[in-house]
This record gives sequence, structure tokens and C-alpha cells, in this order.
Amino acid sequence: SLNSVSVTLRRITERAYQRTAASVVLAHNHPGGIATPSQEDVKLTRDMETALELVGVPLIEHLVFTEQAYFPIVANCIEGQEPAPLSKAAQYRRLLYQSKKGK
Repeated sequence: SLNSVSVTLRRITERAYQRTAASVVLAHNHPGGIATPSQEDVKLTRDMETALELVGVPLIEHLVFTEQAYFPIVANCIEGQEPAPLSKAAQYRRLLYQSKKGK
């Protein structure tokens, strides 16, 4: 619809698995100009990370874009929920960040 999108965890997970994806990055826009994710965006991201892990595909990031800004949900919302154990995807992101930081 005009202000929402219907996306199923199953469809994205199936596509990633069928295409033997190494990882997944999700992105969507907020045409209203506010890049802050909604509670539904955060819940979808958590659920998607769990679903993709079941087929061995890490969710690297879920980005929200506006014309002027972007917001990385995984980096700012999911991992910020410590002390829950980091998922394999989050551990991978942390290793990538640390290796780039060390260069």
C-alpha cells in the first residue's frame, strides 16, 4: 500500500537459500523523511535475522533510507540490545568492522 509493504520472511529466506546467497542486506525507504526505524521495522529485522540463520545466511544489515539520511537498524538496534548473545551474523559484522578498523 502507500505507507506499508507486505514482505514475508519465508519468501526472502527462500530466495536467499535458492540463490545460495553468502549474506543478505535489506533496505527500504521512508518517504516521509524520517530515517528512524519503526517498531515494526526492528521486529522484522530481528525475525529476518533469525529466519536467515536457520538456512545459514547471515543478515548483514537492514537500512532505512530517506532523501537526506539513512539508518542501519542492525548496527544500532539489534546489537544494541546487549547482553543478549550476539548472533553469528553480528559476530561476523563485528569481525569485519574490527579488521577494517585495524587497517
